[in-house]
Amino acid sequence: MKFRYLIILLSVFALSLCSTETYAQRGKSKRKSSSSVDKAFDRDGNIMEKLWFGGMVSPGFTGNNSINEFALGVSSMVGYKITDKLSIGPRISATYRHIRGNGFDGVNFTGPQRGNTVSTSYALFGRYKILPAIFAHVEYETTTTNFNPVYQFSSLFGSEFFIAVNSATGEVVKEREKRENAYVGLGYTTVGGILNTEFSVLYNVLDNSQSISIPIIFRFGLNYNF
Repeated sequence: MKFRYLIILLSVFALSLCSTETYAQRGKSKRKSSSSVDKAFDRDGNIMEKLWFGGMVSPGFTGNNSINEFALGVSSMVGYKITDKLSIGPRISATYRHIRGNGFDGVNFTGPQRGNTVSTSYALFGRYKILPAIFAHVEYETTTTNFNPVYQFSSLFGSEFFIAVNSATGEVVKEREKRENAYVGLGYTTVGGILNTEFSVLYNVLDNSQSISIPIIFRFGLNYNF
C-alpha cells in the first residue's frame, strides 16, 4: 500500500513537471539525433556536468538532571539533471546517538549507564526548480531507527528518567524500529554561485495518526552545482 503511494506521488510529480518542460521547449530548433548514451552526457561528454551534490550535518544535544544525549546526523544526496529544472536521485543519512544516565532493569536501579546507537535512512527524491531560488521536492524514504529505551518515574517533585537495562545480561537495552515516509514540500536555495545553501520544509504524507512524531521536518544544507 505504501509503495503504491510512492508510485502515485512520483508519477504525478514527474508527469506534471515534464509536461511543463516539454511545453517550454516547443519552438526550439531540433538537434541532430544522437545515441541514448550520448544524451546522458553533456556536449563535452562529461556526465559530471549533469550531477549535483548536497549534504548536511545536524549536531544536537539534550539533557536534564536524569539523562543526557548527544546526537550527530550526516546526510548526502546526488541529483541527476534530467533537464535544467528537473532532477532525481538518491539520498542517504546516518545518525549517531550517545546517551548517558542512571539505569533500571525493571527491578533494581543499576547506577550510571551509557548507550550508543546508529540509525540509517535511504531515500529516492525528485526535485523541480519552480524559480531559480524556489524548488518543489518529493521524497520516499525508508528509515531504520536504533534507540535505547528509557523508563519514566513521576512523583510530586517531577519526573525522572532511567535507561533500560537487561536484567539478565546487565547491558543497556537496544531496540529497532523501521518506518516508511513520503515527503512533499518546498525549498529555497541561494543563487549566483556553484556552491549554495538551501532550506526546505517537508510534510510526511504517510504520517500515522497514532504516531507521536511531528509530520513536518525542516532541513538546512549545502549544494554543489545544483
